[in-house]
Amino acid sequence: MSQYTLCKVSDLAPGACKTLEVDGHDIALYNVGGVFYATDDFCKHRGGHLGEGHLLGTTVTCPLHFWQYDIIDGRCTSHPNGDIRAYPVTVEGDDLVLTVDPPFVRLF
Repeated sequence: MSQYTLCKVSDLAPGACKTLEVDGHDIALYNVGGVFYATDDFCKHRGGHLGEGHLLGTTVTCPLHFWQYDIIDGRCTSHPNGDIRAYPVTVEGDDLVLTVDPPFVRLF
């Protein structure tokens, strides 16, 4: 298991999402009413950045072709083979901490 400090709680307003690089991987971070979630950042359809997408509740919509993902579990609601990885995020003091288990795999 690996843990990474992402940012401060105050860096992401409720209803917002953004893209972060964590250990060489792009991660999308979301704030749903003060509860934080994280997923892989890339949409499986055409690689759109989900951190730049539209967040409504716990659904993020890819900004390129509008595929939708449940950010709680990474399930793609637009295509049966589109699921992405979701990661737990905890609040530790003023920091948001991402837990990756199993750790990221470097492809090269």
